[in-house]
Amino acid sequence: MSKKCKACNNEAEENGEFCELHKLAYLNIVKAYEEWKKAYGEISFNEFLRKIIEAKESGEAVKEIAFYIMKNNFKVRKE
Repeated sequence: MSKKCKACNNEAEENGEFCELHKLAYLNIVKAYEEWKKAYGEISFNEFLRKIIEAKESGEAVKEIAFYIMKNNFKVRKE
């Protein structure tokens, strides 16, 4: 039986927690957070996620993953 993406219930990548689209969104969030901290100083990860969710420029998949991480206290790790 195939695993389902935790964000959308589509088929997850092999040995992954998300589908291809949401995995890419997740990786972009992790990378962007590191860049934001360098550019703007300390910002909590949850505050960063709130800003992503509120931003008009954020794509739907990025907003879905940001919301999922906040809602589920998902442990963020670099992949």
